[in-house]
Amino acid sequence: MPRSLEALDCESQFLLSYFSDNVAPAMVAINFVFNGYRDMVLPISEQETTLRNAIMAASASHMTWKNSSWKSRATKYHMKAIQGLKKRDKTQFPKENERDRDISLCTMVILLIEDMIIVGPDFHLLLEMVKTFIQSEGGENNIEKNPLGKFLMQQVRK
Repeated sequence: MPRSLEALDCESQFLLSYFSDNVAPAMVAINFVFNGYRDMVLPISEQETTLRNAIMAASASHMTWKNSSWKSRATKYHMKAIQGLKKRDKTQFPKENERDRDISLCTMVILLIEDMIIVGPDFHLLLEMVKTFIQSEGGENNIEKNPLGKFLMQQVRK
């Protein structure tokens, strides 16, 4: 476990590890040594609470299939991720940079994954939100200017 995660509580450590071991491999067509969720998205979550909350929501939602007691925690992390996205709204961050943009898009993609896990009713709404966000950021070509952006666009397209 990375040292930066050691400062997190046990539940957070567990959920992030669970995402790496169980959710991330299922989200790519072929789980090679490189996995964009594990190798690009998870490291960002070490410093970005909003993204970390979305990842923990996805993990807790996945755990709910095995143990329903995780449902309330999944909801808690989901709501924290949504609140974090609201704080990132361009009205509050009018000079959003590429990193902030990528973190917001990562969070939205992870929330899409969470909705797929729970077979939720909001998938189409979330997907439209992602598409609108991409357009507001100058379109796909603008997003794909870095490896993380390319990976995220691949995930949105599939």
